[in-house]
Amino acid sequence: MKPITHINYPLNVDEALFDANKLRQYATAYTDKRYNVTLDNWHMIECQNLFAEQLMFELGVEGKVRYYWQQPNSVIPDHIDNDTKCGINFILSHQPAPITIEGTDYVYTQAVLDTTKTHSVHTDDNERILLKVSVYNNNYAEVVRKLRKWIVNV
Repeated sequence: MKPITHINYPLNVDEALFDANKLRQYATAYTDKRYNVTLDNWHMIECQNLFAEQLMFELGVEGKVRYYWQQPNSVIPDHIDNDTKCGINFILSHQPAPITIEGTDYVYTQAVLDTTKTHSVHTDDNERILLKVSVYNNNYAEVVRKLRKWIVNV
């Protein structure tokens, strides 16, 4: 099974960007306590509001909803997500940078990702804005099955 499954969920991108812009001022640099690393080029904030609750309800998953901002011309190094079995990612910015999963580049705007696989992101001249649902209690295959009505074959 590929480590990425493209989806076409009817996300209101304008609403998501509006929500992200309200929360952006509170975002902090990403810190990974496993490695005692802080990435100043990658900021995030957890989204705990009605928008996040509705999104998880409609997707039929439990987890945490977060916004991430990755600066242009920057790198999120190879990593495996901490305690996350799967991620449902929505790229909110234009011209999405590819994600590299175990050495293969994938371009997507919406996808389910197997975050237990090593992955990284190298941005180009554009900021990368991401809305992510981190799923802790279902693995990648289980979430793909849950989202089958939105799966896109590419």
